[in-house]
Amino acid sequence: MGGVSFRQRIKQVAFVCTVAMLWEERNMRCFQGTSREAGRVVQRIVGLVQCRASSWRRIKRTRPNWLICMDWGVDTCIFHS
Repeated sequence: MGGVSFRQRIKQVAFVCTVAMLWEERNMRCFQGTSREAGRVVQRIVGLVQCRASSWRRIKRTRPNWLICMDWGVDTCIFHS
């Protein structure tokens, strides 16, 4: 991950996913006249973060990193031995 901590990378991805989903929601409201419940938007953000983070490999196995995985529902196969 090029010197960026796992926690920092998760924060970056979560931020980008949040902005993208809010922009998508805004466009739906402005141009389609529809909207989603807030809980659905949050579920979508979490799902996108899980998907992105699950593709990473060779993450250092530490307790803080493991806890982040548990909080976000990311598969722990990303850790290396």
